[in-house]
Amino acid sequence: MIKSTIKTDLRRFTPEGVAEFGRRVDFARLHKTNIDLDGLLESDESTQVIVGEKVVGDPPSFERYEFCKFLHEIFETHRNALSHTKVNVLLDGGLWSWLAARWASRLTSTKGGKPFVGELSRWVFESQNGRRDYRHLLASPYRIYSQNVGLKDGLNLVLSGPVWLYNEFFEQVASRKYLHTNPEALRGLEILYWDPKRRKEKDGARAVVDRFGVVFNQLELTWDLGGMTAEEIVELLPKEFEIWKP
Repeated sequence: MIKSTIKTDLRRFTPEGVAEFGRRVDFARLHKTNIDLDGLLESDESTQVIVGEKVVGDPPSFERYEFCKFLHEIFETHRNALSHTKVNVLLDGGLWSWLAARWASRLTSTKGGKPFVGELSRWVFESQNGRRDYRHLLASPYRIYSQNVGLKDGLNLVLSGPVWLYNEFFEQVASRKYLHTNPEALRGLEILYWDPKRRKEKDGARAVVDRFGVVFNQLELTWDLGGMTAEEIVELLPKEFEIWKP
């Protein structure tokens, strides 16, 4: 359990704020330091208030699923305020860049004893760039969560682990829209690679999961996979997948 901090209002970066945040991320990455946020998160020049109430504290967990659930509850509770300010939660680069900055100290991992910031797209959300939008630490897992709210099985693999930690299953799904917008495809992924008894991925699954997306895409050329159940999709997969089937 993460100790709660003082709550703040919900904001988004202005274009100037996004640019300044990007510069600070680049500096931190090059110099292997933490991101300097001094005077940025609540600056009137760099940010715009979306919800003028103290609604953003620390989440109970930074595990992908729990974190996304936490954000979803905030967005749903304050849907009217978001609509009033014309914020599209799934596409707003200023919002997601600000949220990443808001929790930057928790999202920065360590490598070789020094802060590891990584590439800019992990922090600044580029919603119009299909090659990089899925790399954002927060926006990308939230997109998958929000598109599959209520999915009982299917998110165990994809939304596992801390948001800052690389997850092969998440990477494969997040980078392929035809997977993360199809709940039955996500369930099919779990049927193959999730061990329900041990509540963890099957041994060796991480090394081969990329084949699921590739083959799924090929099968879509001749089959209506969007109209199939997870079990039917799994049954349709070629011989190389037999070893993973229950």
